[in-house]
Amino acid sequence: KALVVAHFRSDIVPESMGFFPLSDSDLPGGFFIAKKFACRSLKGSGSRSGIRIIYHLENASLKICLIEIYHKNQKEKEDFQRIVRWLKDESH
Repeated sequence: KALVVAHFRSDIVPESMGFFPLSDSDLPGGFFIAKKFACRSLKGSGSRSGIRIIYHLENASLKICLIEIYHKNQKEKEDFQRIVRWLKDESH
């Protein structure tokens, strides 16, 4: 629900809700990272759970595709090769 609110309401800036565009110049637009993600099993952390979610948003079809979930302590940044493989699979 938060993804829909952040991306499809003109009165809300996605960054204010913790959704940031991936800034790799080799990627086309539409890729985002969610940094403020609450997790009930990580009690007491609220939206500072450390979980990162990489997803692609297709505005025309309102389709959100989950690409990767990881914890920031286990991985420094998103898997660029996974995103490239996803792009190749989607282009078929």
